[in-house]
Amino acid sequence: MPLVGAILGVMLGALLPALAGAGGRDIPPQTGLLWLRSTLPAVFPLQIKTVAGHDYHVTLVHGDTRGETLSAFIEGGDFFRVLVPPGSYDLHVAYGAHWQDEQALFGAQTRFFRLGAPLRFETRGIGTKAGHIVDLRTLIETNGASSVSPMAICQRFGADLTGSPLSPPAFVPMLDDLHAPRPRLRFTVTSRICG
Repeated sequence: MPLVGAILGVMLGALLPALAGAGGRDIPPQTGLLWLRSTLPAVFPLQIKTVAGHDYHVTLVHGDTRGETLSAFIEGGDFFRVLVPPGSYDLHVAYGAHWQDEQALFGAQTRFFRLGAPLRFETRGIGTKAGHIVDLRTLIETNGASSVSPMAICQRFGADLTGSPLSPPAFVPMLDDLHAPRPRLRFTVTSRICG
């Protein structure tokens, strides 16, 4: 047993400095949400397209309060979609090659970009949650060009009659007895990307 402990100690001693880097600064987070500071539900879609070779730190700043609402890290080329609270937001992007941390970002080589127009996340009509697709794939080459297109989640509400007395062919008409138990309907919500 002491031999196993010694072997594990040597292995951990060799791995930990490599994993820690410079205090953990060289290890970028995985693609995804870093934090969300909102009491509102995050239900509106935001998709960001990037190109491999650089990593991205994205922040949404609320248009009215000027407070940072959401922050995410994207490894260039990874698929990234997140749900955002309702409101109007400015999109701030920092990008570079060597991630350090959330304060230093990519160090002295950090490049910054701010999307020209605010992104509005809202409900449109009945059951449509409107969001955006932001394409940053040309950002590196053109030093500031990007495109924004609409994206939405459409929801359809329906009654689930499976196993219900109202499902065919076992339809049971309502009885004249007001105290008779009534069938309870269950409702379902179906969501899909629709634009």
